[in-house]
Amino acid sequence: MSVCGLALVGKAGLLNAVFPVLCLGCAALLTRRPGSYVTFVLGVWIWAPAVRRVADWQSAYNPLSPVLLAPILATLACLAAPGQIVRGFRTMPALVIPIVALCVGVLTGFVNNSPASALYAGVTWMTPIFFAAYIAGCRDVTGRLEAKFLSSVTLMAFWAAIYGIFQFISPPIWDRFWMIGSQVLGIGLPAPFRVRVFGPLNSPVPFAAVMVAGLIAGFLDARKSRWLLLPCVFVALLLSLVRSEWLAVVVAFVAILVAAPARALQRSVRLGVMVLVLAVTTAPLLSYGPIATAVGLRLQSLHAGGQDASLRDRLTLYRNFELGPVLLGEGLGSTDAATRLSGGDARLDARRGNIDSALLHLVTGLGVPFAILFGSGLVWLLAGAARGAARSNMATAGLALAVAGLSQSPSYNVLISGPAVLMYAGFVVGARHREPLEHHLEDVRRGRREMAGMRRLLPRRGASEWS
Repeated sequence: MSVCGLALVGKAGLLNAVFPVLCLGCAALLTRRPGSYVTFVLGVWIWAPAVRRVADWQSAYNPLSPVLLAPILATLACLAAPGQIVRGFRTMPALVIPIVALCVGVLTGFVNNSPASALYAGVTWMTPIFFAAYIAGCRDVTGRLEAKFLSSVTLMAFWAAIYGIFQFISPPIWDRFWMIGSQVLGIGLPAPFRVRVFGPLNSPVPFAAVMVAGLIAGFLDARKSRWLLLPCVFVALLLSLVRSEWLAVVVAFVAILVAAPARALQRSVRLGVMVLVLAVTTAPLLSYGPIATAVGLRLQSLHAGGQDASLRDRLTLYRNFELGPVLLGEGLGSTDAATRLSGGDARLDARRGNIDSALLHLVTGLGVPFAILFGSGLVWLLAGAARGAARSNMATAGLALAVAGLSQSPSYNVLISGPAVLMYAGFVVGARHREPLEHHLEDVRRGRREMAGMRRLLPRRGASEWS
């Protein structure tokens, strides 16, 4: 409401100061209601970049927009519930391993890079892990939190998809202003049917990651009404033109079929029905001239092989990558958006600022030994999610989210921002199958302690007094 109100009166520039504070305050209040808090955090991660573009449109383009701090602050608000964070780390000790590796990376970053860039990078890398620990530490024996999370993912993906489809047809003025000011390559032109859809997010890749998550969650949601939302999500995923995320869908659904052998036939039939529904409902829209042309050309590029420019650039990146210090790396803050804080011009570092690979980010920032340590934590988390995936559809969805995220590691840094929140949450949702029994036992122990305390408060009486 505040965003629309300030935009209508021409004061959207005030969002740079107001929006992060509002998000932090609301998130802190919601931490006592885990379902609402999780939904709120997902919404801020998805829509904050669009709020930033509105603010820039009515003020001036700012490469260091304070609005982009809002999702980080909202997610860090989980620290207002330290008991749940500690309990989450105890429940899933694998989450501690990446934190240890990242702490070393921050210390190295203070030495090799500016303190501001090292601190910012450390926060952005650790924030999704603390959020996952918060979810893991929530006491919920009914599975309502997991159901709320998956339902929120589907709904958030649907509304973002609606925005993305309209963005392709007629980009809003604030999106056009941002595309011109940011000069981001690879997102098309600020004109109808010339945009590579990025929706309310900052670029097509994280937008496509949200669409993939929406398809996974909607497919395994128990409510059949969720299937009505999937055609729009599917079309928006295609319009993002992110082929690696198209392949991530295949990887995720293979994981869904393999995770529970006893349900493989049932899920195969359900998957076939979903594919048929998507084909029937999206055919009219995908046959529309500009959409058919954009998606068709991208599909043809899958067969281009060595002639594909994007693939050649990615291979060149790996081929020409220069490894820094092997033991401790160059420290956090040496790659990605954190490099904007290293100099006084807010520009990305020409050498390390545009690395499109989580693997190269890890090796550069942490060094080989600690990158391996970080990776071992992810493998442990994945193993826990895989063990629980056969228990329920919700756990299977968690595993599929985690697998879809990890499959993008060679081509995108999925360890920060919104895709990281979805991936780490997927690890937890997939592994929480063990918690209902543990929580039940803990509740029984707590009840016994309370009964023992009540007995001590009762006055002692002789046997004759009770007769």
